[in-house]
Amino acid sequence: MYPSDLRDTSKDVRATLLAVQCFSRQAEITDALVELLVALVHKINAHAERRVETQLTDELKKVRGNEGILFRLAEVAVGKPDEIVRRALFPVVGRRRCGTWC
Repeated sequence: MYPSDLRDTSKDVRATLLAVQCFSRQAEITDALVELLVALVHKINAHAERRVETQLTDELKKVRGNEGILFRLAEVAVGKPDEIVRRALFPVVGRRRCGTWC
């Protein structure tokens, strides 16, 4: 029905048609909001997955060479139990990996 034809209808019919239009529009708006929410959740999830993967990859890169160093440190510590820690272990680790405790 065209808007100009609404003038020719009774007040009850106009109110009913307006209520139906509002109900239909409300359903459309709700559907659109749900679609936006789903898209937002997917975007947040994808971002979080990328961040976790990056963190895990970075940690894996940090740990990759440390196992061998730990074995060498253990061998030197067992082989020279009376030696000063800095003098015995520093040559095995090196200043670059030693950080603030050396």
